[in-house]
Amino acid sequence: MNQINNDQESAGKKDNLPSTHNQLIYSSIISSWNGAVGSQHKLLSGYIMAHSFLIAGIVLLFTSFERQPNIIINISILLLSGAGLLLSLQMALAWGRFVARVFLLEWHLQRIEKQKSWDGPTPFKDWAEIRDNPRINIIDPEDNANQFYANWAVRHNKKRWAPRARIIPVLTAIIYLFYLSVSVYKLVK
Repeated sequence: MNQINNDQESAGKKDNLPSTHNQLIYSSIISSWNGAVGSQHKLLSGYIMAHSFLIAGIVLLFTSFERQPNIIINISILLLSGAGLLLSLQMALAWGRFVARVFLLEWHLQRIEKQKSWDGPTPFKDWAEIRDNPRINIIDPEDNANQFYANWAVRHNKKRWAPRARIIPVLTAIIYLFYLSVSVYKLVK
C-alpha cells in the first residue's frame, strides 16, 4: 500500500514539474527582459549625451573658425565629424542589437504564456494582442467590470512613436555629414 501511495505522490510531483519548470524559466526570462530594457534605455541616453557633447564641440570650433580661419581648427572639425559618424554607426548597430534582444525575449515569454499548462499571468500575450489589435479590451474573467482599455498612447505607440530612437543615429549622422562637408569644402577652398 505504501508503494502505491509513493508512486501516486511521485506522479503528482511529476505533473507539477513542468509548471514549476516553466515558472522558473519564465521568471529568468523576465529578469533578462528587465535587464535588456534597462540597458536599452541607458544605451540610448548615453549615446544622446555623447552626440550632444560632440556636436556642441563641433559647433564651438565651427564658430571660432568663422571668426578666425585656421587649418588646425578645420582639421579638428573634420576629425570630430568623422568620429561622430562612427559613433552614429556604432549606435545604430548597438540599438538594433538591443531591440532584437528585447523582441526575442518577449517572443519567448509569449510562447510560455500561450502554453496550455501555463496558469500564471499573461502580460506579454495580452500586450501582443493589444498591440496587434488595439480595439481589444482585456476583461478580467473573475470580474467583468474590471477591464483594461487601450488608450491613445497604447494604440499608437509601436506604429508612430516607438521607432523614434532609430532616427537618432540618422539625424546625428546628417549633422556630422553637414559639418564634415563644410569643413572639407573650406579645406579645399
